[in-house]
This record gives sequence, structure tokens and C-alpha cells, in this order.
Amino acid sequence: MDGITEITCIDLSSVAVERMKERLLSKGYEEIKVLEADMLDLPFSNECFDVVIEKGTMDVLFVDCGDPWNPQPATVSKVMAMLEGVHRVVKPDGIFISITFGQPHFRRPFLS
Repeated sequence: MDGITEITCIDLSSVAVERMKERLLSKGYEEIKVLEADMLDLPFSNECFDVVIEKGTMDVLFVDCGDPWNPQPATVSKVMAMLEGVHRVVKPDGIFISITFGQPHFRRPFLS
């Protein structure tokens, strides 16, 4: 089969997870998994995803960063934990997509 055959969505909020489950089921998308999970501590085995899409997580982690040119150590630790987790769960030939409102020059140092 070509294309995407398995989709797993995660959110830290149990409310968001329940609402997304309801929404997907109402549209007939029974095969999409929606789990409560933390991007800083991903509950998945190594190299299990072909694609990981992060939408807004970096934005949330940078909210209290202080100076975006020189983020606080706590921000750096959280961003690196997220990226290390993504690196662990994405397959060696996999793809990581980050969707953010943040300026690229503030994010690039973490992605190199």
C-alpha cells in the first residue's frame, strides 16, 4: 500500500486528546491513534516512525525563554530533550517536520 498507513497523534492535554478522538471518530477516522503523551519524554520505541511532525511545541517551549538570541538554560534543556526524543523515535531515513511561528534564526542552532 502506498502513502501513509498509520497515524499517531499526541498531546499533553487529556482534554485535547479526548476532543480529538471524538472529532476523528465523528469523521470516520477510526484508525488514527490519539494518545496523551509528553514530547519531552516520548513513550515510543526507537526508530518507529517514518515521519514526525511537531506543530507548536517549539513555540510553547520558547514562551518563557527570556532573550531568544540567548535562551535560558531551562529552555535549552527542554528543546534539546524534545529533539533528542524525536531523533530517537524517527527512523534513520525518516523526516522531522517542525511547524512554528518562531523565526528560523532562533530555531536553527538547535537543529544543526
